[in-house]
Amino acid sequence: MENIIQNNQFNIGHICTKRQCELGNSDKVAMRCVTPDFRFIDYSFKDLETQSNKLANVLRALGFSKEDVVFTLLPKIPEQFFILLGALKLQLIISPLFANFGEEAILDRMGDACAKVLITKESFLKKIDKIKTKLSCLKYIIVVDSELHLSSDILSYNILMQGAECVFETPTTGKDVPSILHYTSGSTGKPKGVLHVHGAITTINQTTREILGLKENDKYWCTADQGWVTGTSYGMAGPWSCAVTQIHFSGQYSPEA
Repeated sequence: MENIIQNNQFNIGHICTKRQCELGNSDKVAMRCVTPDFRFIDYSFKDLETQSNKLANVLRALGFSKEDVVFTLLPKIPEQFFILLGALKLQLIISPLFANFGEEAILDRMGDACAKVLITKESFLKKIDKIKTKLSCLKYIIVVDSELHLSSDILSYNILMQGAECVFETPTTGKDVPSILHYTSGSTGKPKGVLHVHGAITTINQTTREILGLKENDKYWCTADQGWVTGTSYGMAGPWSCAVTQIHFSGQYSPEA
């Protein structure tokens, strides 16, 4: 663990970005995004560091602080990962929702967690409009694909990110600081929140290396959505803590593809 944990810093966002840059991986491809029409867009570990720093600064400027709860309702697009990493750097609790969830599933989870901010796409706003009055803790909705602020509390991700600083100093984060909130499926009753901690990165890193057997020069594709625990543990934290290049495909499944 000596190569990823330094000075008692267990922050998952830091380890997947700045720590990798410190280890000499700044220019290495961290994420190869494959678009629905099969174009490749590459992001380096330095890109992850810069974009997650900007996102952390955006959320701090909006008044969010340690252990406030942020939800995402997004497909597997680059912004999903910038948001996850940036929120973790700010020591927020981040909960990614499966993008195909309906209004009731979203309300169950966001209402239970007292979510203060939701980051989503403009096409999903119709779902949120139907339940927004029941989400008493919700302060802001941030829309990743709008070039304009839509109201005083529905804000443009692009505008916010354009004005954000690229540097963010991640506070030292102990093992037991909360990190990611995943909910059970709800198949046997109301979905139940399972709160993970930053210290889990040590086991996730170890199992990525010893069970999945990933090496630094491998390219790895985890097909799981970030709405499920596999999609964050082994579609984000594990491979990036091992400096592995990840493939993410933003299109829909088809046998031909």
